Amino acid sequence: METPISDFVERYVGSNPVRLHMPGHKGADDISRYDITEVKGTDDLISLSEQNASGIFGCPTYYSAEGSSLCIRAMMSLLLRRTGKRTVIAARNCHRTFITACALLDLDVIWLPEDGGLLSSSVDISVLDDILGREDPCCVYITSPDYLGNLSDISSIASVCHDHGCLLAVDNAHGAYLKFFDLHPMDLGADICCDSAHKTLPVLTGGAYLHVSFDLNGNDVRREMDLFASTSPSWLILASLDRCNKYMSDPSLRSDLHELSFILEKVTSGSPIDTCGSEPLKITFCPNSFGYTGDELADILRSFNIEPEFSDENYVTLMFSRENRKEDIDILQSALRSVEKKDPIDAEILKVPSPEKVIGIRDAVFARTEVINVDDAVGRVAGFVKTSCPPAVPIVIAGERIGHSHVKALKKYGFKTIEVCCDIE
Repeated sequence: METPISDFVERYVGSNPVRLHMPGHKGADDISRYDITEVKGTDDLISLSEQNASGIFGCPTYYSAEGSSLCIRAMMSLLLRRTGKRTVIAARNCHRTFITACALLDLDVIWLPEDGGLLSSSVDISVLDDILGREDPCCVYITSPDYLGNLSDISSIASVCHDHGCLLAVDNAHGAYLKFFDLHPMDLGADICCDSAHKTLPVLTGGAYLHVSFDLNGNDVRREMDLFASTSPSWLILASLDRCNKYMSDPSLRSDLHELSFILEKVTSGSPIDTCGSEPLKITFCPNSFGYTGDELADILRSFNIEPEFSDENYVTLMFSRENRKEDIDILQSALRSVEKKDPIDAEILKVPSPEKVIGIRDAVFARTEVINVDDAVGRVAGFVKTSCPPAVPIVIAGERIGHSHVKALKKYGFKTIEVCCDIE
């Protein structure tokens, strides 16, 4: 497969030009020499490379050099303009970019009922069906996989949405590689979807895709991306997205990923420590029953020079790709064998606090606010989203009243202050 962006950059660097253009580093070292700008000859390279990506994913695909954050804003703006509807039905385990997009676009969110923890969420099909019978949103918005590696039943969710004439948008930031397991949202009925390519594919941080169904595709898709995108995209990131097309077109990639998934299944089945999640290339350990907090298990792994993706009191999450070496798996297994079982510990898994909406997201975000100590926040109205990544489920969202349970969750995840609205009781 051709790699037009990468090939052009290589030729340009090889010609050793006098760089009387941006960027200011002038390609003076081994890293910056490949960082160029829109010089003569680059006009059509991005669209040519995107065509290659579209062929791989089987749907119109657009590049982002600003992660899935750009794609999420563009998704919501596109669906708002296409439908003219300002309401979204969403699962609460969303990235905070979705919340800020709703603020920027003045979208109202109907949250699906949630009884899970702060890192995971599920969609009750019957409840969604009931809500869609009463509401007429611009879309249903879900996040799958979630941070712990749980996959939603996208086929069933898409079927219910389409039965009601509603579009399905999916944040698949952690699942670009799922294309090679026949589990990609666009293959399961989603109408629009974002992937953070850099999370699970060999792409530089910030490289992402926006996928659109053929029915939804149009010239305005790029317009919506341009509405939020920088006019100075990183050509290093674009070149890495371009090279990844060649990587993904390798006939052995699918079999290699399935073999890796099989190896990881053996790792989890052979480990006495409980796991959760159904994502093929992610392992999430639940070590409380083995006598450890997630942070304690993570520190044991670090003693073997293993750096996890995430840990907290309850979980440790590890992410894998084909670029991991066999030795990486061997080291992990050695580390797991070193963990001695202790008496189970009772580490509480916090549930999502019940939200009380006071004002809309946009009104809260653009209100006059102040930052106060979390302990003083009970009864106040949140002025911004309060979540880290993770927890993936926002503890409290702009416009919601803060209660004692919110404060407890905020303090558990290390938050000492919170932004609240000044003039709203």
